[in-house]
Amino acid sequence: MTDHSLTLPDEAARELYRAILREGGRIRVSDIRPEDEPTVKQLADLGLLFLHIADGVYTAVNPRAVGERIGAEPREKGARLIGRPSPAAARRRRFRSRSVACSRKVSHSERSPPGWA
Repeated sequence: MTDHSLTLPDEAARELYRAILREGGRIRVSDIRPEDEPTVKQLADLGLLFLHIADGVYTAVNPRAVGERIGAEPREKGARLIGRPSPAAARRRRFRSRSVACSRKVSHSERSPPGWA
């Protein structure tokens, strides 16, 4: 279940990421040095930098959010493999069943207490 193509950032990538954070969490595409381009690509591929094309900037993404996103897929797959719904799938199913129950039409006779019809 492990994605072997996903690797941790190397030391150069971690240092560049920290430098971007020190500068407010943004770096303009035009400010990226040619020698840093592979490192920026690595960070973007990992989801730690997000490119805003219209603005021409990369913004730093919270590493915890990236970790949660990366970890969600294996958890879902594992839950499917053992035949149990994942916690997220169970919550979605409970929500759907409640909304279906709330949207059910109730006839007039069901609304009146017994003997009041």
